[in-house]
This record gives sequence, structure tokens and C-alpha cells, in this order.
Amino acid sequence: MKKKKNDFLFLIIINPCFILLDEIDSGIDFNSFYFITNYLNSIKKTKYIIIITHDKKINKFLFVDFYILIRNQKIDILSCL
Repeated sequence: MKKKKNDFLFLIIINPCFILLDEIDSGIDFNSFYFITNYLNSIKKTKYIIIITHDKKINKFLFVDFYILIRNQKIDILSCL
């Protein structure tokens, strides 16, 4: 849990224009998850963010523009705009 928080803190410090995150919701408590999703929502206008997750409920906290769904060797792009 601490490693994931440190990785995210490093992400804030280096301030990249492209962010790729894998399973941001695993291994952290709700307060940390809430902080991360709020931060990502606040920077999404100026960054390219890709999040890989298996949790369908993440969209309650993270406001995304597109979903890419991979199922049965088929890729669907779903717009949320």
C-alpha cells in the first residue's frame, strides 16, 4: 500500500504529460483512492491519462472520456462524452 502511494507522489512531482496507471484501486484504502481519483479528474484536461482496471465501479469516482473494452478478443471503444 505504501509503495503505491509513493509511486503516485512521484507521479505528481515529475508532472508528465502522459500517464499510464494499472489497477489504481487495488491495495489502497478509500481515502487514498478518493485523493487519487480527485487529482486525476483535476488534471485530465491537460494530460493524457490511461488507466487499466478490472473494476467497473471506478467510473463513479473517475470521470473518463472513453472506455476501451477488451472482451473475447474484440476491442470496443465506448464514448462517455
